[in-house]
Amino acid sequence: MQPLPQSVIAPAWAVLPVAGLVVLWALWYAWRIHARPGMAPVRRRIRTANAVVMVALAGALSYGLCGVSSAASPRVFVTIWTAAALLTLVMACLALLDSWYTARLSLRAAGQLRRELRGGRAERDEGAG
Repeated sequence: MQPLPQSVIAPAWAVLPVAGLVVLWALWYAWRIHARPGMAPVRRRIRTANAVVMVALAGALSYGLCGVSSAASPRVFVTIWTAAALLTLVMACLALLDSWYTARLSLRAAGQLRRELRGGRAERDEGAG
């Protein structure tokens, strides 16, 4: 069996600018969520949590790619990549929760619109008779 290389996966000059952009974008996204009027509080909390997970994931991925090598410290390497996988799973679950809640709000709005249209039709029918 050949020994693993002592180097990291990617150089810091390639990883850190991308991670910085991701963190800046996630912070801007969270700021825009809180500045947006009329958003349901549950959706605001879900999306804010997703932005926090994005920041943590960017940190874990950047450290996993350019901060630790599998040969130098295998336990830390495995821990970081496990954390990155779990954060990705959490982010996907939050996205599913957000889409479920959005669909629920859409169905509720569609039902309300249907009731309003039926009520308007009944008023028209009564006025004609």
